[in-house]
Amino acid sequence: MVMGPGEEVVGSLALDAPVPVPPAMVPPPAESRAASWNAQLGVLWFAQASVMMGATFVFPFLPLMVRTVGVTDPGAVALWSGLLIAGSQLAQTGSAPLWGRVADRVGRKPMLMRSQFGLALLLALTALAPNVYYLLAMRVCVGLFAGNIATSNALVASLAPRDRLVHSLGVLQSGQYVGTMAGPALGAIFVPAFGIRPAFVVAAVLPLIGGTAMTLVVRESFQRPQRGAVRPKTRGVVRDAGVLRPLVTLLVMALLTQSVGIALATALPLRVTSLAGVAHAASAVGIAASLQAACAGAAALTVSRVVRRHSHRMVLTALPLCAAVVFALVATSSSLGELFLLVGLGGATTGAMLPSINALIGHVAPPEVRAELFGYSASASAVGGGVTPLLSGFLVARFGTPAPFLMVTVLELVLAGWAVRRLDFASSLQEARPEPVV
Repeated sequence: MVMGPGEEVVGSLALDAPVPVPPAMVPPPAESRAASWNAQLGVLWFAQASVMMGATFVFPFLPLMVRTVGVTDPGAVALWSGLLIAGSQLAQTGSAPLWGRVADRVGRKPMLMRSQFGLALLLALTALAPNVYYLLAMRVCVGLFAGNIATSNALVASLAPRDRLVHSLGVLQSGQYVGTMAGPALGAIFVPAFGIRPAFVVAAVLPLIGGTAMTLVVRESFQRPQRGAVRPKTRGVVRDAGVLRPLVTLLVMALLTQSVGIALATALPLRVTSLAGVAHAASAVGIAASLQAACAGAAALTVSRVVRRHSHRMVLTALPLCAAVVFALVATSSSLGELFLLVGLGGATTGAMLPSINALIGHVAPPEVRAELFGYSASASAVGGGVTPLLSGFLVARFGTPAPFLMVTVLELVLAGWAVRRLDFASSLQEARPEPVV
């Protein structure tokens, strides 16, 4: 059959015009896909910032809540305040991988909704605390039902375009820093004016708003396993994928990085106060914390550009080396202006590390167990977050406020050495393997 120009054959018929492709088969333009992901990432950023803002809105004032429920002895207040923090961290250490395992079965978005709305409910219930035992139970429940960060990382790693993974995780990380920076500042204004119990109610509203926005906007096409299907063991999946050594490497790096961050959070106010004096301590600590968080957030947003030019191995070796120098100088600084400058530099170096580590976990983790492995990363971070405050307090009591920064310097050097020795796989990451629809 001879066909004229513009004709094509469908079966045995010649048509004068091409048959249009069904709309469902026409891929959306790259711009619309990028815009859709940008919108979802923006909402995930807001959800992350809101949950961290809600948690930190009341976190610095836990000792005040302990007094409110009837504990008056200063030593007992300090003891119970430490137990509240330790209880939450220990509960999170054990629960994070379990929630990750559930997320790999039912979807990451439902688990993110659970953590957002669960935190809102628990914060509201904490406002009703009649005694310190109830307060401790609520803090343990907060740790048990946590998992926002690990689940958010797993969700972004599953949804983000592969060439924008580091940037997307950096955006998510910046949301954490913004929430961590804004929460205590807003709480410091609200609590003196309205009291600690209403503050817990306001704190509950923040993750509720973020969770609602995330529920309405974020889309996850997750295909659940068939009912009755046997879930492969995580160890077997990791072993078959040949990524056990890289994952152990990254989990240790997550532990060390979080240990540094928590150690700084507890040691920095004491160091700033020693240089500023008691009269100006509050404002100086606020400035230092804001500088640290702002620089960390900016670094988290821009680290993807550095990673594109250099290898992960180079970045994750250079950053802790620079941080080691900075924190050694913090330990020896003698002026408040010099300390502020160093704190900003230190925030930038530490802020860029977690998105890079999380991006590597997202690259090497098998998709079917990705959320659970991010849960193990959260557990490692919680272990570091539980141990280093105790070490910092001991070092300050024994050797003075510079001592924790020397400890942090050693941790950064260990982190750099670990990266050089173990991150050989990250200098030549291949293109991400095709993934099943999840």
